[in-house]
Amino acid sequence: MTPQGRLFGSLTPYEPGRMERATNYLGGLLGDNRRSHRMARKVKSLLDWVPVAGDTQAAVEALDAYDKEEYIKSGLLSGAAIMGIVPVVGDIPANMLRQAAKAVPSTKSILRKMQKAELTEKENELLALANQTNPEFKEVAKHMLPGELSVILNRTDGVEQTSRLLDVLPTSANFAATAKLGTPKKGWYEASTKALVDVFGPQDARRFATLLAATSPQNSVEMNLLNTLNIWKNWTAAGRPTDPKAIKKVMGASVTGSKGEDSVLDAWVNNSVRALGAKDPSKVVLSGPKVDSFYRNLVGDVMRVTNDAHVSNFAGIDQGLLRQSPTAIQLDKGNPGYTPAYAAISALTRLGAQKVGMNPAEGQETIWSVVKPLVEIASANRVTPREALQRGMLTPELIRGTPDFSTLLKEGGNKKILQDAGYGKQINAMVPHQWPTSTPSLSAAERREVENTAGRLGDLVSLRNREARSKILPVGKVPDRAFVSQTAEGVPGVGTGHLPSLPTASQTSKANVTARTRAAFNDLQGRDIINNSLGLKTVKTRPMQGAYRAGPDNPIEFNPGYAAPVEVPLTKGGKIPKRDEQKIAAAAVTRAALTGQHAVPYSGMVPDKKGVDLLVPRDKKLAQPDVENYVGNYGLEDAAIVDYGQGAGLLNWTGKPYAKKQRDEIGGLLGASSTPSKARNVANPDMSYIDLQREWDRGYYRTGSGSGKVTRRMMAELDKLGAGDFNRLSNDIKMPAADLYKLYAAQAKKGEPVRQDLMNLLKIVADKGLVGLKKAVGAKAFLPSLAAIGLAPSVYRKSQQDR
Repeated sequence: MTPQGRLFGSLTPYEPGRMERATNYLGGLLGDNRRSHRMARKVKSLLDWVPVAGDTQAAVEALDAYDKEEYIKSGLLSGAAIMGIVPVVGDIPANMLRQAAKAVPSTKSILRKMQKAELTEKENELLALANQTNPEFKEVAKHMLPGELSVILNRTDGVEQTSRLLDVLPTSANFAATAKLGTPKKGWYEASTKALVDVFGPQDARRFATLLAATSPQNSVEMNLLNTLNIWKNWTAAGRPTDPKAIKKVMGASVTGSKGEDSVLDAWVNNSVRALGAKDPSKVVLSGPKVDSFYRNLVGDVMRVTNDAHVSNFAGIDQGLLRQSPTAIQLDKGNPGYTPAYAAISALTRLGAQKVGMNPAEGQETIWSVVKPLVEIASANRVTPREALQRGMLTPELIRGTPDFSTLLKEGGNKKILQDAGYGKQINAMVPHQWPTSTPSLSAAERREVENTAGRLGDLVSLRNREARSKILPVGKVPDRAFVSQTAEGVPGVGTGHLPSLPTASQTSKANVTARTRAAFNDLQGRDIINNSLGLKTVKTRPMQGAYRAGPDNPIEFNPGYAAPVEVPLTKGGKIPKRDEQKIAAAAVTRAALTGQHAVPYSGMVPDKKGVDLLVPRDKKLAQPDVENYVGNYGLEDAAIVDYGQGAGLLNWTGKPYAKKQRDEIGGLLGASSTPSKARNVANPDMSYIDLQREWDRGYYRTGSGSGKVTRRMMAELDKLGAGDFNRLSNDIKMPAADLYKLYAAQAKKGEPVRQDLMNLLKIVADKGLVGLKKAVGAKAFLPSLAAIGLAPSVYRKSQQDR
């Protein structure tokens, strides 16, 4: 049996001899066989239930103390996973605790044993190779579960992607300090586990915990418990059906909402069916690493880490990076859908928790208990999280008051549901959990780390507020702020000579390249790296539908694209401030140069009764048929359609306002949710259309020019930036350039031609940033004529040596 089998194996019935082994071991520690026998009897039912498949002595070795301030609560823990989650009543002498503590293995040593036992021979070889070349990854990998590590090792870019994440994720010291601040709520899972066992009994507690986790997505703790209690009560009353249709019917009659089964979120259904339909809930693997980890934390597995929305907020990443839909085969193998980001955050949580004497589950619960109330109290008082922290608004009492299941089970409506379901005796016998009463004392370094946490949360709050504003198209008077979007494509311009067959390829091929191009420019929050690096107030990049014609004799290109919006203040004249517009223009020309685009335009619409442009209200991006409908009736000669991902604009080049009848017709053609309104583009028309077609064409059709023309055009815009903005962008653009280089190199391997000068440009930017590119321009490292005669590598090397 593998170590994981011993730790997280299925439930086993009580075996004669387990009590004796526990008694003898405790007796040896305590020096009092009768006292240890009494203690062992108190935990007999838990020994029956805890997922430890046979080595009771290993479990007893992990005795530890939870609250040394008021009394000593001992824990019976498995030798590798349970480490503090199952409470045992009784006092243990301090010297005994010290002796027991020596027997508790570290999280790292436990995980390493599990990795050696469960990783395949090939995976162990890949791990050894990764450890040799990446010291930072090596340390974090030691704190990963085998399943988490397998996902990374079996991806061609897994180690590289994880290493990149580690460069931008909070440090383990930050995890540790934030967890320490959350000490007043330490024991969230311990209390919940005990409460579920007290109310439902050892066997049903596991199934209820599985259902509780299954209904947790997109739900508060309070609503999660309320829905689960009602489902459980009605499911039990219905005779505990296992048929999926019957389970969903019960759910529809149980959850909050007035739509019956339509009130049941799709994210809940399959996992709830797994939870209630399984013959043995201990063998269930739930879909989604957050959901599956939550369930296992609730039944005593303290090695798993539940990375929910609050944890992703703390880490400063988009929650979408933490999940992927697992296949049936993956679920059968115990993989709930791990991603490199999930594995990295889990490992950092374990590492940080270990630094402050907590197990992984405690590390996550205490961080969660800081992040949630800090954001809420800041929002309620209309201050930033940093200000709330500095003003002392985040008190130990507030942290201690974050919702938990052990407390909520005994409250109002929840208690009544349990009483009605026949659990009145159990709920009345519940003993309230005693939370730590001491105030954590943080060092100066730890206080700085917590300030960093508050700063990240503040950035997140600002981003969300901008996101909310950006989804509402303005009406009425001209606002004092506007959203300006760069609308870009991933498919290179026709005639550039770069990926020349892509414009006429299938929509699937174009969408794939566009998605990877968009991803190259996105940070962990989904914001555009170029815009964000220049200090512009970004929102998340959105998919959009592009429609472009290079000239009157050219066909219209319908390519997928992406919109990168920023929020800017407006001058009294209703224009973008010059400094902000220069940044936007620099960003647009940089993007066009790196991706082989003829043009990257930007625009921003504001309502204006005298305007000749149009604002087209929509709640999502345009679809190609919408654009084709418009083009079939109006063409693209007199106007340009700009898809902002949520809502669209029509730039009217005729200067003649649209009549009401025309606005209604255009709204119908573009699938508007209401009649388009008159508007005005706040962008400077002389700057907002970055046209590089002539530069690309000269470089392609005339030897001796290359992308040097494009590069010099780009550098001319970048030179207008301040030194700080330029240097920051110079460094931040390296990773997108490296990703684009890999994307185009992969296309080249498929036989698709690429421009060597553009590849050289990307290579230089990836290695040396814009600073290196500026120097390389003088060395003429991009000329295709040089590449044609084999001199490009030597010129490139010379440009490197000159730095």
